[in-house]
Amino acid sequence: MKIFLILLLSSTLSYGESLKIINFNTMCDLCKGSNYFDFDNRLNSLIETLKSHEADIMSLQELRSIGQAKTILKNFENYGLIVNTDSIISFADPSIIYNKNKLKLIESGQLWLTPSDSIIPLGWKFSFPRQVIWGKFQFNGGEFIFLSSHFDNRIENLQGSVKLITEYFKNETLPIIFAGDTNITDDMPEYKAFREGGFSNIFDIKKSFTVKGEYLSDKDICYLKKGKVFPACRVEHFFVKNVVNPKVNSFIIDARKSYNGLFNSDHRPVITELEFN
Repeated sequence: MKIFLILLLSSTLSYGESLKIINFNTMCDLCKGSNYFDFDNRLNSLIETLKSHEADIMSLQELRSIGQAKTILKNFENYGLIVNTDSIISFADPSIIYNKNKLKLIESGQLWLTPSDSIIPLGWKFSFPRQVIWGKFQFNGGEFIFLSSHFDNRIENLQGSVKLITEYFKNETLPIIFAGDTNITDDMPEYKAFREGGFSNIFDIKKSFTVKGEYLSDKDICYLKKGKVFPACRVEHFFVKNVVNPKVNSFIIDARKSYNGLFNSDHRPVITELEFN
């Protein structure tokens, strides 16, 4: 009986294939600091950065148009794209690009980050429309849900977004992975609310990171509008829910300057490799 229980436990806790995820705010072509007239060249640099990591699933923010997302997609053989195409307001922030050889998409959807009674999705305090894009995937003999988002930085909208997401998925039993630019640092009440909603940050599990490229100071790996010291400056987060004992193989920040000797975005790509049951 004891041997049987040991075998059952070892089977239950086995992991298997890892899932490599990248989260990247690409800086839109019309954003302050972006060179709109040279965006095609910067987009090529963004694509090369993404290709170098060979991620299984990508959460991308600030792609303004679905055409830009499709331009990235065509550089990845046998990858699929999830964007919002069902609304009058149809844009590609955020987008999900995934490896169809490794992940089978079961269904996908979208959720506006706005009060439920809003006619136009402009948040709890007037802002650009924000949303969550999600996909349910088969992977490693099971299923999980992947969420991608980009929160507005107004406090009222941060509070509303966290509450809406935690409430919307509170009864979900499948494993959930969230990757996005939250505009929330880990000392903010909204971060605590995410944790109280059942989401765990994988950085807190790994508790270490590596930097790809030349790391001269924290300014190379921080989004400076949110702070100058890592890890306090983090606003890009990977959260998991309903995942028991996740194994985090790596947490990487890409600090390479690949666009005319400059960073190709005002944010840095963050990459993790995760194993879970």
